[in-house]
Amino acid sequence: MATDSSVLAWRIPRTEEPGGLQSMEFQRIRHDLATKQRQHSLQESDLTADVLVCPLRPVERFRDMSPEEVADLFQAAQRVGTVVEKHFQGTSLTFSMQDGPEAGQTVKHVHVHILPRKAGDFHRNDSIYDALEKHDREDKDSPALWRSEEEMAAEAAALRVYFQ
Repeated sequence: MATDSSVLAWRIPRTEEPGGLQSMEFQRIRHDLATKQRQHSLQESDLTADVLVCPLRPVERFRDMSPEEVADLFQAAQRVGTVVEKHFQGTSLTFSMQDGPEAGQTVKHVHVHILPRKAGDFHRNDSIYDALEKHDREDKDSPALWRSEEEMAAEAAALRVYFQ
């Protein structure tokens, strides 16, 4: 049975890896940004209203996770989803995972996006997946803007109270 023994943390910048895929450097997450950690899963937010839950152990594909990690990941996603919906005043949630490059995975670490939803937030409901595909990507016309550590720490503190 999973226990609440581990850190919900915000994302830090990605690093480029051979093959063009990027990874998150979870081992460098600062404790003052942490809000909650479960036995096998790390929960993190990378954009306002886009919270990620990921396994603590570096694992690239969902199929490579242990049954305990899978259970912990989705128990954490369920609990975090409840908080995200309440905090961001959503009325529904989208849970999303891209597992492998052909599925759109750009980060070599399993993670579940949890996004609060409201009526009319996208003209076409599935446009959220187009938005997910483009977020945090830089191109010549729209450079990615990273949130400051201060902004992320403030949001971590606001979300942390729900887990106490």
